[in-house]
Amino acid sequence: MKRILITGAAGFIGRHLTGSLGKNKNISLKAFDKNIGLVHIFPDIKTIIGDIRDQEKLREVFIEEAPEIIIHLAAVIKSPHKEDYIKINVHGTENLVNLAENFGVKKFIFLSTDYVLYNLHDLYGESKRRCEEIIQSSSLNFTIFRPTPVLGPGDTKNFATLISIIKKYPIIPAIKCRMEPVYVGDVVKMIVASLENSCPPRRAYNLPGGSICEFPEIVGIISNLLGLKRAIVTLPEKIFMPALKIYESLAPNPLLSVDQVQKWTKNNPLNASLAKKDLNYNPISFEEGIRLALKE
Repeated sequence: MKRILITGAAGFIGRHLTGSLGKNKNISLKAFDKNIGLVHIFPDIKTIIGDIRDQEKLREVFIEEAPEIIIHLAAVIKSPHKEDYIKINVHGTENLVNLAENFGVKKFIFLSTDYVLYNLHDLYGESKRRCEEIIQSSSLNFTIFRPTPVLGPGDTKNFATLISIIKKYPIIPAIKCRMEPVYVGDVVKMIVASLENSCPPRRAYNLPGGSICEFPEIVGIISNLLGLKRAIVTLPEKIFMPALKIYESLAPNPLLSVDQVQKWTKNNPLNASLAKKDLNYNPISFEEGIRLALKE
């Protein structure tokens, strides 16, 4: 029986993955998260409330549970406090890696992001790049996954924000850029596949979605599925970005950031050939994924 510890089990992807692995009778699963409601989310799985910044708490978990496999999902994606990206993402990962090495963990699976593939001054992306460097410099047998923006039931950030905007406003300003959103179920399948298959050690896999869409096309697909008629106004970058900067500076809780959109404008089709070869990766299209998300 595989002994697995998942960090960030109460997060968007964490809930889907923990729910999936919790059904496997050949796995002894422990769900770790700082969310005190974790036990109510997963009443049939052993849950541990803790923070990956707390090295002593993590050490207790390693001593008591002796995990063979770590699936590290915990991270801060967006925070008003810049230091959180280092303290939580980087130092938290460092804590886990050090303990995993000391306790002889057999496999370390890390959820990164496609942000690491672009030259951007983005705190989240930079913190994930540093996490990857820590893991790659370790002696661990690791698997790193780099998904594009993830969509699906339970999403409260990426496409949930866009859906709320489309529902509210009859005219939607859009910037021309390409995206390859990936369905959460496809990300979960790849993590599970890396547990079940003897994939090569110490590899990183890109996980784009099954289709490439222009952003105005994405808005149109969502509008049609919602049964709403929306006027989509495509603006050039030189107009869209200054307007977004003004909006971000004035809004107390901006729905969209300049950093996000700058990354979108740099998006290139990701090479998923390694994931297809090693893990039989075959993601669904954006339209299929958003249709499932809207059924929630």
